[in-house]
Order: sequence, then C-alpha cells, then structure tokens
Amino acid sequence: MIHLEARKEANGGHCLLAWPKVIRSLELGGLGIHDLKTLCWSLRMRWLWLRKTQPDKPWASFPIQVHESVQALFAVAIISNVGDGSNTLFWTDNWLHGSSLATLAPHIFALVPKWTRNRRTV
Repeated sequence: MIHLEARKEANGGHCLLAWPKVIRSLELGGLGIHDLKTLCWSLRMRWLWLRKTQPDKPWASFPIQVHESVQALFAVAIISNVGDGSNTLFWTDNWLHGSSLATLAPHIFALVPKWTRNRRTV
C-alpha cells in the first residue's frame, strides 16, 4: 500500500511519488499506471504502421501530426518487401538493401519535389 503525505510547502525535490515506481506493474510493486510518454510513442507508431499496411481504409488518409523523432524511429524499424510495389514508397521506404534512396542518394533526393516524395510507389 502506498501512503501519501503532503507537506505544507513542497519545493523541487519533495515529490510525493517516485514516477518510475508508480509506472511499474502491480506484480513489481507499482500502481500499474502506464507511462504516458511511452504509450504516446507506441500509439503514434501503431498509427504509422496501420497507415502503411492498410492504405485502403478510409482513416488512412487522415492528416495526423507525427513528431519527427517518431517518424525517424518508424523509418529505421521498418524494412519494406517490395512485392508488387503498391505499398512501398520509392524515395523514403527502406527497400533497397535495407536503406532508402533518401539516405543512399541525398543529393538526388533533395531535387525531388516534396509532393512527390510521399506519393510515388515502387
């Protein structure tokens, strides 16, 4: 059981709870509360995954704001198998020996119009 006792004047360093202990699972003595930062990352990564794997769904075209760091993690974590090429973006997906053309040929990639980069498939 966790007991909370507040001070009348609490300044920095006098937190009532240690957050790393709070987010532990119940089995490990925590409260089982999800770490919101990790949960947010995982949900945004899931959105990117579903948008890539199910592009025909109506919600796949929703404009969603994804932080650059989440997009970068997704880009390095996913390697595309070209198949018929309909789900592999030519310039930005990792399909050529585990790399994208954007990383292999950055000078050529810089010449490609921005509207083309995320629309052209292999």
